[in-house]
Amino acid sequence: MTVDSLWQDIRESGQLLYWIYFKPLTLRQKLQEIHPDLEPKTNPFTLKAEFPGNPALKRYADQVWWLTVATPVITTIFIASLSSIFNDEEINWLRSGLFLTGWILGLFLYTLNLQKLIRYAWWFIVLVIVATFFFDTGITPKLLAEYGHYDLIAITRLFSSLFESFIRPFASGVGLGVAFGFGFGVAFGVAFGVAFGVAWFGVGLGIVGGGIAFGVALGVRFGVTLSVALGVALGVAFGVAFVVTCVLGVLRVYFWLPELIWVLILNLVTPPTQAASALRLLPPYFDQLIYLPIPFLDKFIINAYSTNPSAAQNTIDYFITFTNQQQVARRAMEIIAINTLSRCRYVTDITSTVDNLYWVPRNLNPTLFRFLDIAASIRAAYDGTTPYRKIELLKQPITELSKLAKDVPLFGIITNQWLQILQDSRKTLEEEAANSPEIPNVYLAGNALLPNDAKERFKGRQDIFRAIEDISLSAQSPVFLLYGRRRSGKTSALNYLPQKVGSDLIPLFVDVQNIASFTSYENIVNSLVEQIKASAFTARNLSLPHANADAISQDPFAGLQEWMSLVEKEISNKRFLLCLDEFERFEEVIATTNSRTLLNFLRHVMQHRPQWILLFSGSHRLNELQPYWSDCLIGTRTLHLTYLQKSEARELIQQPVDNFRDIYQP
Repeated sequence: MTVDSLWQDIRESGQLLYWIYFKPLTLRQKLQEIHPDLEPKTNPFTLKAEFPGNPALKRYADQVWWLTVATPVITTIFIASLSSIFNDEEINWLRSGLFLTGWILGLFLYTLNLQKLIRYAWWFIVLVIVATFFFDTGITPKLLAEYGHYDLIAITRLFSSLFESFIRPFASGVGLGVAFGFGFGVAFGVAFGVAFGVAWFGVGLGIVGGGIAFGVALGVRFGVTLSVALGVALGVAFGVAFVVTCVLGVLRVYFWLPELIWVLILNLVTPPTQAASALRLLPPYFDQLIYLPIPFLDKFIINAYSTNPSAAQNTIDYFITFTNQQQVARRAMEIIAINTLSRCRYVTDITSTVDNLYWVPRNLNPTLFRFLDIAASIRAAYDGTTPYRKIELLKQPITELSKLAKDVPLFGIITNQWLQILQDSRKTLEEEAANSPEIPNVYLAGNALLPNDAKERFKGRQDIFRAIEDISLSAQSPVFLLYGRRRSGKTSALNYLPQKVGSDLIPLFVDVQNIASFTSYENIVNSLVEQIKASAFTARNLSLPHANADAISQDPFAGLQEWMSLVEKEISNKRFLLCLDEFERFEEVIATTNSRTLLNFLRHVMQHRPQWILLFSGSHRLNELQPYWSDCLIGTRTLHLTYLQKSEARELIQQPVDNFRDIYQP
């Protein structure tokens, strides 16, 4: 072996030791590159058969074995020497040597991958610790002196003499060393074996795990005597020291303190404009396991994003992937997103947020992504081909922003700022549209009109609305039959009912076509209930109670009547207008179930529930329906929906929407 190769081995071993303590996630990634089945807890010697074809695997196994051997020896000698200088107690180097010898022998057995012997190693460790405890504390002799027989006491003293002169030195030296080296090596893998070796020999439990004194007391004690230190420490002092040092060790306080000081200094000397250059100096880059909070980490990322977004994003990715600082990364991303949204001053700023924040995960904050969805809609609006088209497309994001301002008041500054930007921009577009020769198409053909979308485009039908309101408010309201041919505007009229009748009447829109798609009464009733609840909330912002699912599953219509009674009890001062659109589809339900139970239920509602008013809407007259409808629809009041009146048609042509340009000659 040349000097260069020796130094290379030392450097690689040092890097491996560093990864074990400070970069376990990086270590895991590197091990996966060496072998897909290799993890920090894996015994690489179980893969010994692959050593000839995988030199990197063999090199890793050799390095960690030598690390596990050499690190405890070096640290024990170093810390024990310091302990002998600052303490009066003399170190028993003979027993230390015995333990280290046993440790090395145990690691040799570990390379043989003798899995069946692991439980014996653990039992040996427990036996030695228990025996040492009883003999060192004097519990066994005291108990025997008080309660034991003379011959038994003599035998115990003989055994105690043998324990002190032969068993303890061997057990706490070579035997315990073999057990620890083999047991911990097999049980926890090579990477943990290195960490455990360092910890129990002074560096781990002395620095990582809780103080130099405790490191010597355990690191040297287990390798030296297992008598004096344990004898003293088994009292209260040991209990307190053990708990405190273990807690400090688990939390890695002795690494956290210098890291905290380092970040405080870094924060003082780094101006915000230079934050990007300091990102690689943050502690998580050299210590992936920081359990206690360190301030200013998110501040550095946030400041860096303003000057170098790429560096900030890379740091966030590193924090999420290779450290336990996911909360810091999440907090930084959230503040970056909020800052980006709040700094918008022009429409182009709003539209650019979609691209600028594409890298932020959607599950970060639902409210933030409502803003981004609105920004995407605004960008699509400004891609419109004409000023009028842009104005029309802007209506939806403006509505969404107004709704967002009510739903999430904490983001009111951003929503108000965006609304002001859009309103100012819309005025400019309106001026451009007024000066444009384009005649905008404001009509909505095809589907039924919805109030939130169509606005004032719905014209006329005042006679229908007036008749419904007048008759429904009488003591005994009839059943309504809204009749009109297809595409005549029946569904649109029903959609506008909440705006056209008084608040004492609650229109409830039900799409019978949806109900007819079900084949069981349970599903039909559940669909009817859900549609009624949704319509009540849309029409009057009312939240109706939930139906009893068990009752509906046992007897659907009995459960439905029970729910209707509950609704009547909770809202006793209102009347309900149940609008059954395309009611002819009930014939499909009757044909599928071969039963008229549904019609009998509707007939019962008409006769015995005066708080409920039924309106059947369809394209067939009563004489055009199946004969069984005559019993259900007897005494109905027919509302015939025909052509618009002349004045209504003129308004629809000349003034379909507000501020529509006069394009017709008188």
